[in-house]
Amino acid sequence: MAQARHLTIATSSPATLTAARLRVAILVAALVLWELVAASGLLFRDVVPSFLKISSCNTRNMGAAERTGRTEAEVITPLR
Repeated sequence: MAQARHLTIATSSPATLTAARLRVAILVAALVLWELVAASGLLFRDVVPSFLKISSCNTRNMGAAERTGRTEAEVITPLR
């Protein structure tokens, strides 16, 4: 039987921190660009909705017990 290797804790090197900062900067830039396109009116309102609208709809849908139960059943049933 194969032996499990010991895990080591990764240390923060300058390259790791730079990569993390780059990822955060890309994420922030994508969100800002999304909001600019949503607010510009160049596209239909429902094509590129505001991030706040998306998050409020997701929160409302996740909080609905009747929908949540049905969604869980739809996900779990094929896994059996």
